[in-house]
Amino acid sequence: MAAGDLSATTDATGKYDLSIGAGTYDLTTSAYGYTSQTVSGVVVGDGAKITTNFALASVPKVSLSGTIIDGSGHGWPALRERRRERYDDQGLH
Repeated sequence: MAAGDLSATTDATGKYDLSIGAGTYDLTTSAYGYTSQTVSGVVVGDGAKITTNFALASVPKVSLSGTIIDGSGHGWPALRERRRERYDDQGLH
């Protein structure tokens, strides 16, 4: 979840808490494997507490298969799972 230069990471249930000053913000949220979503023009009053919920859509998943050929000329099955995750001082995104 991000508002301007500030961001927050959700907990395991998807809840987040972000302290920002009064103003109007575009709030953006994203997660690996999902499309990001932005809610524009969110007005935050001085000392106000607001709730903004997001529903992210999953991106299509694909399966890859093939043959890896090394320098010896042998073909090896391509069985590898890759995950792309981002870590920072607030944990996993």
